[in-house]
Amino acid sequence: MADRAQPAYPVDKLKALHELSIAVNSSFSFTELVETVVIQIVKFVTPDVVFFYLRENDKLLLKSSYQRPGGYSGISPEIKKVGVCLCGHAASEKKPLYSKSINKDPLCTLSECKQAGIQSVAALPLHGVNDIIGVLSLASFTSRDFGEEGTFIETLANHISVALQNILFREVLERKVEELNKLAMSTSESEERFRILLDQGYDGIFIHDNFIILDLNQRMADMTGYSCSELLQTKAINLFTPDSQKLIYEYIRAGRQGFYEVDLQRRDGQIVQVEAFGAPCRYRGHNARIVAIRDITEQKTLQAQLLQAQKMEAIGLLAGGIAHDFNNILTAIIGFGSIVKMKMKNDDPLRVHIEQILESANRAAQLTHSLLAFSRKQPLLMKAVDLNKIITRMETLLKRLIGEDIKLITKTSGNELTVLADSVQIEQVLMNLATNARDAMPGCGSLTISSDSVEFDSEYISAYGFGEPGMYAVISVADTGAGIDKEAIEKIFEPFFSTKEVGKGSGLGLAVVYGIIKQHNGHINVYSETGKGTTFKIYLPLIKAKSKEEDKRPAKTPQSGTETILVAEDDGSLRKLMEIVLKASGYKVITSVDGEDAINKFMENREAVHLCLLDVIMPKKSGIDVYYEIKKARPDIRVVFMSGYTADVMNKSTLPDEDAVLLLKPVEPQALLRKIREILDK
Repeated sequence: MADRAQPAYPVDKLKALHELSIAVNSSFSFTELVETVVIQIVKFVTPDVVFFYLRENDKLLLKSSYQRPGGYSGISPEIKKVGVCLCGHAASEKKPLYSKSINKDPLCTLSECKQAGIQSVAALPLHGVNDIIGVLSLASFTSRDFGEEGTFIETLANHISVALQNILFREVLERKVEELNKLAMSTSESEERFRILLDQGYDGIFIHDNFIILDLNQRMADMTGYSCSELLQTKAINLFTPDSQKLIYEYIRAGRQGFYEVDLQRRDGQIVQVEAFGAPCRYRGHNARIVAIRDITEQKTLQAQLLQAQKMEAIGLLAGGIAHDFNNILTAIIGFGSIVKMKMKNDDPLRVHIEQILESANRAAQLTHSLLAFSRKQPLLMKAVDLNKIITRMETLLKRLIGEDIKLITKTSGNELTVLADSVQIEQVLMNLATNARDAMPGCGSLTISSDSVEFDSEYISAYGFGEPGMYAVISVADTGAGIDKEAIEKIFEPFFSTKEVGKGSGLGLAVVYGIIKQHNGHINVYSETGKGTTFKIYLPLIKAKSKEEDKRPAKTPQSGTETILVAEDDGSLRKLMEIVLKASGYKVITSVDGEDAINKFMENREAVHLCLLDVIMPKKSGIDVYYEIKKARPDIRVVFMSGYTADVMNKSTLPDEDAVLLLKPVEPQALLRKIREILDK
């Protein structure tokens, strides 16, 4: 079966799970565990009330509760028997139960909860080694469906179960070890108690003398893949990798006690990361050493996912940080290039070079747009589009891109696949994937791009581990190239990761693709095996609206004017460009180098100025500050803002009013003139 890579939890919830994983190893009391858990639950699930029940025989005893400040106080419902009320049923049925309205739910029988005004409840059983050891209950004074966040809160409950089981086990272990250390010799009664203690542990436990295993529990045998009888009287050190063996020897030689991480090698050769704790003990009247080991593979996986998510955020911050200066540079290149082109004759032999410069600058602008889409900081031009039409429109371009030696096959769905998307960004995705496919098929091969629809139901989501229920359009991009090995697949969407030779790839192509798809609320998977080609599958939510065709008519040539325009721009080259462009169209221009200069120039010419063209981010005073100052002097003054910053820094919410006009750099001279004329003519 082909390998598949896919995104994981968002950063905030990864952090929550990571912190709970640490709590599994560091919480030594029930009170400490409850405090850690409540912080995460309140932060990410926002219940009004949290109850912790521990099971004692056939009863559930309320051990701790949290109630949101300002809510109902004093509620402490007792559940006297397993199988009574929603929490009791969750314990007896050993599965999570949810109720959106306890007044209508026959399983919810606690009158105290109803009288307190509780409307919704989630009951999550806490699993021990052999049975349910407690119940975590979340409640809300409003009607809500906790089940919508079932996957996350059930994962939280699983971590709590592990932590609680370990706390209970540690309490028993500490008590029993203390008793055993006081005994000069083991009696038959203490042997029996010790055996119960050993076998009920969640961790793998063994006792050794000079590494010869004297005793162990079943969990230890399960973790190694051997049977208990096979491990008895064998050397425990041989269960660990050579590097870990050195670490263990040094640890014991130094007389240290506490936790340390090592690699255990199972019988089948699989390497498992474990956390070990070793301490001296007395066993059958002799000095020995007791060791507990715990599988921390899941915790390490969460740590790796968290680091990866943080790395992606860091690249996003980098992309957002360079956008302003880079867009200023591109605006100058495109602007001055356009001026030169307009002044050249159509048969000028240098015209083709100018066109090439403008084309390259526009490609650079598109790259910036894609990088910012990857970082989720670029506002996309979202509208209803048909993916089939995008694929068909791109066919000719993709053929030129991959070359004549590679056969391009397109298979579009017979039905319209309408999604809410930025068609330019989807085209960028297809070009990036086609470029990668071309590089994976040097000489010859075939590239197949197809489209279809698929429904995500509960079974599909459970099988593949991603998505929300509903209909999705799916684009498949498959090549017959060299394929990708398993190790590379795990890193395929990381920024700067590349399988290409140095100098032949930036490692940003698939990271950009990933960012674009996630910004479209979609999903992307990769299926590949070495020597068997690679298939990328993109899933985008379908919508019921009809796609809208783009207006391909050429833009009208902007009319000239004679009005006076104040330009506030701190970048010297852009300031000069705007002055040239505006004067060439007949406008009178007053330039200023920063926010304070703009205010002073406006006050000197307040009656003559018809429109202000303000850069948003400037030294001394921002364009927004300038706007408020000049509005006091001239409430009727018209303003156009310009910015090279991204949407999270500069968007409609930060502009002074809803009607404010914002032009995002880079902007072409003709587009600038059209917008200015439009505002002046209102």
